[in-house]
Amino acid sequence: MPIEETIWDIVVPNDVDAQHHDLINVLAELITKRLPAGKKLLTVVGWSANGGCLFQSKPGVRRYAVSYWAQSA
Repeated sequence: MPIEETIWDIVVPNDVDAQHHDLINVLAELITKRLPAGKKLLTVVGWSANGGCLFQSKPGVRRYAVSYWAQSA
């Protein structure tokens, strides 16, 4: 059964085009690296730049809150 979760602070380099499909692939890679053993990423559902104004970007990077579906193994 899929579980919807959110990671609130994913850092993405500025060289990734936020308007291009590469962003979703980069977010998926970064989430996969942060998931604990026994969880599998199913899909990225949505994202919000700067976590909906919860935090500010740092020089050279953008920060996102990312919602995704995962499944326990």
